[in-house]
Amino acid sequence: MAAAGAIFPDKTFIAYARPTRERLTLELIEELAAAKRRVPAFAYSIVNATPSNVEKKMANLPNAVRVRMLVPDLDLIPEKASKSARYSFTKNIPSLTATATQTASWLAEVMEAQVDGGATVLLTPSLLLENGHGEVELRRILEWADTARSLRKVQAYPVVTGLVMGRDWLVKEEKRENLLNVLTEVPDPAFQITVHWPQMGSYSQVNDSDALRGYREVVEVLEDDSREVIAARAGLAGWMLAACGAAAYSAGVYPSHIYKDSPTIRRSKGSHPPPRIPHYLDGKLLSYIPEARLAAVSAISGPPNCSCPDCSVLAGGYQEPAAFRHLLRLHSRLAATLASKTEPRVFARGKVLAAMSLIENNPLQLPTFVTSHLDVWQDVLS
Repeated sequence: MAAAGAIFPDKTFIAYARPTRERLTLELIEELAAAKRRVPAFAYSIVNATPSNVEKKMANLPNAVRVRMLVPDLDLIPEKASKSARYSFTKNIPSLTATATQTASWLAEVMEAQVDGGATVLLTPSLLLENGHGEVELRRILEWADTARSLRKVQAYPVVTGLVMGRDWLVKEEKRENLLNVLTEVPDPAFQITVHWPQMGSYSQVNDSDALRGYREVVEVLEDDSREVIAARAGLAGWMLAACGAAAYSAGVYPSHIYKDSPTIRRSKGSHPPPRIPHYLDGKLLSYIPEARLAAVSAISGPPNCSCPDCSVLAGGYQEPAAFRHLLRLHSRLAATLASKTEPRVFARGKVLAAMSLIENNPLQLPTFVTSHLDVWQDVLS
């Protein structure tokens, strides 16, 4: 049960997009709004976007998009990126040695960029809490958040505290307990947690067993303490974490949005890049399906059994835009179903067990890397 005045009164899917790769997301949101269907919340990464472009994108969103977030994804900025090409507040990012007083003008610039851009829910900036960092650095990020929340221009808005962290903050018991002790001590009403997951293939769901179990504990403790949690940039694992108690989760059209960087594949000079293998996110298998396997999978689970308009197109032949729009529809539908359940965790576990049963009982010959997360998720949901 959401607390009175909650930012997310129901389990919510937040459609996440980055500049130059937002077109399909925006088109689908407009389509769903026009059809008076459930419309996802929207989060737009602003580290590489010009203010005028951000304002235009947000102004053109349908009124049905109640939660609109502009995300200062500072961890996505390449270390060697030219400062002259950066978007205003990213030119002189302070270090974690700087106090909130020393960074006050910078914090104001980050928060005002969100207000001026048209956000309805604001997010405080966070530098990466690396595995080697400790309570000092965590409290510094929260000190910044407290200062950002107190700004006059910000006080009329709901504010979420941003936290970006390495996996040790979830995996190592001492660090996780320290994290929870500090977060339950401060008054911040909501947290967005972004984890730097170990790099996997672009079409693998997050299957880091130790980190996901630690994440579940963090979500459960904060939910019990009446705090809202957004599981950010976690792909479909965010849906699983929402079943465990997170109020919302964000995911993008492109699977690579889970990670800070795409995998680097070194090739010899003059060689051609390997062909990219397109995939489809199957709602019954809760897994990405390689295009070559779609014909076999569709007999038990695939496009013919999904009623969305894009899967009607896919039944006649694979098209990547349709597959990606379907992905967003599926996320939105899964989140809406969680919101309708009195025991979302039990429901999600049933979905995972059903997916495992389909795979076990049918000779689908799916690559292990697209299904290996299911055993982990079953354990996390138990």
